[in-house]
Amino acid sequence: MELRFTLEQADYYDFYKSHFWVRIKSRLVYLIVMSLIFGYCLAYQLNSSTWLYFVYAGLPIILLILIYYQFPVWIAMRNLNSALRQNPDYFEAKTMFISPSGIKFLSGNNEVFMDWNAISRIELTPKFISLYHSDLKVFLIPKRAFDSEPEFVNCGSEVKNYIKASSKDIQLK
Repeated sequence: MELRFTLEQADYYDFYKSHFWVRIKSRLVYLIVMSLIFGYCLAYQLNSSTWLYFVYAGLPIILLILIYYQFPVWIAMRNLNSALRQNPDYFEAKTMFISPSGIKFLSGNNEVFMDWNAISRIELTPKFISLYHSDLKVFLIPKRAFDSEPEFVNCGSEVKNYIKASSKDIQLK
């Protein structure tokens, strides 16, 4: 299978935001529980009425959400902007070839070939197929590179099957 596509700045932003949102959701329960415990302890120590418990718990929740979640996202987006400015080849047209032996990306003067063992995981999101390389490098394939939704899903399934087949080969050796 051969695909041709170009990644835009908005694609990188969408990927980073969705990546951070998954991490934020996993920590949100912890933040809320800790803030409620803090608010309860503070209200108990001050012999406050019950409604102040929610005020004491709500203020730390709001402050921690602003600090604990927005600051890392802001730093990551700032670093992304810097990386995109320094590497204009991120926006070059790319050609990708999928075969049973591996996946090959061509972009400008760069050529990257990876066998399926090098892919640690694959994620299908509403906008991308994300291929995670073993050393934490991510290859994004935008949905618009496909002619239809079924082709997008079939490509994701095909890649998953190749990865599963290669991991079975490793386990047999």
